[in-house]
Amino acid sequence: MDVSVKIDSLSFRGSGVGRISGKVVFVPYSAPGDDIKVRITKDAKGFAEGDIVEFISASPLRKEPPCPLHSICGGCQWLHIPYKEQLKAKEAIFKDTLRRIGKIDPSIVLPAQPSPLEFNYRSRVQFKVSGNSIGFYKRESHELVEIPECPLAHPLINLILKGLRDVWPPTASSIARVDINVSPSDGNGIVSIYLSERSNFDLNRFFRGLTTSVPEITGLIVHTGREEKVSGSSYLFSQEGAFRFRASEGSFSQVNYQQNLNMRDYILSLADLKGEETVLELYSGGGNFTIPIADRARKVIGIEVGKASISDALENARINNIRNATFIQATAEKGLKEIQNSKFKTQNFDLVLLDPPRDGCSKEVIEGIAALRPKKIIYVSCNPSTLARDLGRFQTLGYTTKSSRPFDMFPQTYHIESVTELLLF
Repeated sequence: MDVSVKIDSLSFRGSGVGRISGKVVFVPYSAPGDDIKVRITKDAKGFAEGDIVEFISASPLRKEPPCPLHSICGGCQWLHIPYKEQLKAKEAIFKDTLRRIGKIDPSIVLPAQPSPLEFNYRSRVQFKVSGNSIGFYKRESHELVEIPECPLAHPLINLILKGLRDVWPPTASSIARVDINVSPSDGNGIVSIYLSERSNFDLNRFFRGLTTSVPEITGLIVHTGREEKVSGSSYLFSQEGAFRFRASEGSFSQVNYQQNLNMRDYILSLADLKGEETVLELYSGGGNFTIPIADRARKVIGIEVGKASISDALENARINNIRNATFIQATAEKGLKEIQNSKFKTQNFDLVLLDPPRDGCSKEVIEGIAALRPKKIIYVSCNPSTLARDLGRFQTLGYTTKSSRPFDMFPQTYHIESVTELLLF
């Protein structure tokens, strides 16, 4: 069934939003101001979804997408929308989400921090493989789209992707995935290949071919189940202001290098450390925030479940001459219990910093943090919905949300990162 609809706004999942006889309809790759004919693909009780069939009149906001695979590849949602309009949409979506789910006053939301780069910002990209083809899946499918280059990827990633094709296919026919990680500051990269089964993959020969094509490649890692083989280096280094960081393959790191520096500096300004504070960080990763905070605080304790990340954090503390940081390998829940039941129990934490995954914090984690009664909490989030839910929970436990600022870590997509400050009242 084809129907006419006027698009008024953008949704968190990236689709344009219109209404048909009062029912909300989500239309991918549409823009506010589009007057379009839509073919309904899903008609649920409270909403519908549809695809563009024809433009009655296109929105004046539209621009030509700088990628021939836009609307085919499932990677970007907003290449057809000018960047300043993307930021406006993200601010509006963020405010509305905090208001609806967390009952947070939207006036506490600060203007979004734009990304220094609109394109070529990603320092890590995961590519799917099917036979001899390397690329991304189509939207909502497992059909692979061959990708010659990606406009969001760092130029070195696109160079390595081209170098891969120069020696592709390798002898193994069981490759399911290829990850490329690069260091924007140091100008080198690592390739990780994931095999679906054991094979006669000649690791060293393939590595030699790759580095001949792209000398900037410093490591090749091949994964088969739990087995891992390495040729060259398995980690990258990056210079981030005054600090030097090591990131192992498999350890979490932010993909937008320059925006990560902006976010770190903003967190430090919120923390307002004087050198006498004790800080607890949950989901501390490889020390991205821990190391700069430890440089300004009296003591920092980081809790992180990932073994590779803990290894990186310890090494990063060493190479940056940080001696006042302690790291605990545990889930956030278990780490909080360990702190409450150990020598750390007597600590009065001035600040708790947390950067959880998309699912946000469990009720146990929120209650564990609140039980420590820190004066200030800084919450870094990559999902406005779970952030809003968690802020609502913190408010019932004695905390007020002072400010929340979106950070555009992922231009051309609907994803929204943010930094929120909560105070004990």
